Amino acid sequence: MCELCPHHCRLEEGEKGLCGARSNRGGKIVSDSYGKVTSLALDPIEKSRFAVFIPVAIFSPPAVSDAT
Repeated sequence: MCELCPHHCRLEEGEKGLCGARSNRGGKIVSDSYGKVTSLALDPIEKSRFAVFIPVAIFSPPAVSDAT
C-alpha cells in the first residue's frame, strides 16, 4: 500500500497509483519521479536574490523531486 497521498492505493505488480507519483515494481512501491525535473517556471530575475548580480534577465530555477 502506498502512503504518499490520502488515496492509500493498493498497487498490484506494474500498477501506478492514482496520483501518478508511485508504482509497484518487483513488489516494491517506488517513486516514478525521483531525480527528474517535476516543474519549471520562467520568472523575471527581479523576483530572485540574483537580481543584484544580473539585472533584467530571465531566471529559471529547476524543481527536482526527491520525496521518498
